[in-house]
Amino acid sequence: MVHDLHAGGLSASVVYAHEIRAKNARYGRLVNVCDCDLPEQGRQDLRETGTIEAQEVHAHEVDVDWLKADIVYAHALKTK
Repeated sequence: MVHDLHAGGLSASVVYAHEIRAKNARYGRLVNVCDCDLPEQGRQDLRETGTIEAQEVHAHEVDVDWLKADIVYAHALKTK
């Protein structure tokens, strides 16, 4: 759980986020949800130049060059 996640890439089974910004996004399923339906996110930001791999990501904002996920639950998905 993080507040804002900034990384070169993110590979995860499930991503929950208010907003996702990515140059390239590949996902199996995208579910548009309102903020009240998203699980709680963390309080600290995470900045990583490389790739982050995780089962589940809970974040307010995800800003990555590329995203690969099985399922994305997000309020907004934007391309850079």
